[in-house]
Amino acid sequence: MDKTAFYNSDGDFLIVPHHGTLYIKTLLGRLTVRPREICVIPRGITFSIDLEGDSRGWVAELFGHHLSLPELGPIGANGL
Repeated sequence: MDKTAFYNSDGDFLIVPHHGTLYIKTLLGRLTVRPREICVIPRGITFSIDLEGDSRGWVAELFGHHLSLPELGPIGANGL
């Protein structure tokens, strides 16, 4: 799928690769996403994905509001 770009005007994409490395090109720059990492592509951003060999993972589309991480409160970032 060379010279192909995607655009989502409905919600944010949460991309989690389980196997294989993703090379994501957006309007804002380039990202390298490996297994055990996540990538959030906000609504309205044009992007394309290049693969290195076989890959597997999942994509979630978030409607309504942007993705935000929950507050951890008094336990801090390393408490969990």
